[in-house]
Amino acid sequence: MKPRELVQAFRFCPLCGDASFRPKPGDKSMLCAACGYEHFINSVLAAGVFVADPQGRLILICRSREPSKGKLGLPGGFSNPYESAETTARREVREEINIELGPLRYLTSYPNRYVYQGLVYPTADVFFSADAVSLAPLKALDDVQEIVFMAPRAVAPEDLAFDSIRYALRCLLDLPTTDVNRSATRPSRRATS
Repeated sequence: MKPRELVQAFRFCPLCGDASFRPKPGDKSMLCAACGYEHFINSVLAAGVFVADPQGRLILICRSREPSKGKLGLPGGFSNPYESAETTARREVREEINIELGPLRYLTSYPNRYVYQGLVYPTADVFFSADAVSLAPLKALDDVQEIVFMAPRAVAPEDLAFDSIRYALRCLLDLPTTDVNRSATRPSRRATS
């Protein structure tokens, strides 16, 4: 089944329940003919973090679920209601790989189309880099099949789960002064959970 945009999936007005809830031209909002309620399709916030080990290798995750099951990603995920991007990044890293982060450094953002259960969710993916407070508690947890250590320049873009991560990696590699940028290209080394 081809994924559907959110404006194609909703049938009833969430305010009055009428079936006259229809997309307006441009697939940006929906309008209820019965009560006049207009619902905008806004992006959902997601945050990911580039964390490196003491050897300068990135700590990547192998995704255990669709979309992009088996592909490489960053520890990260969707924001909860009323949560900042920074809080989201810290919580998701803790939930996925069990580590605490030092200061976050904003890297970039990029739009994404996240297909989940047949629906396309527009997202605004925000990326940070950070150092781990300690790697001692590192382990694969929520939605993580395994943890992968890889030199930044050894990461093949086609192995990454999303275009937004590919873009963020290019931004990271373009930074003029960073330990990540100076890492030697090495083959990947996988750590099991």
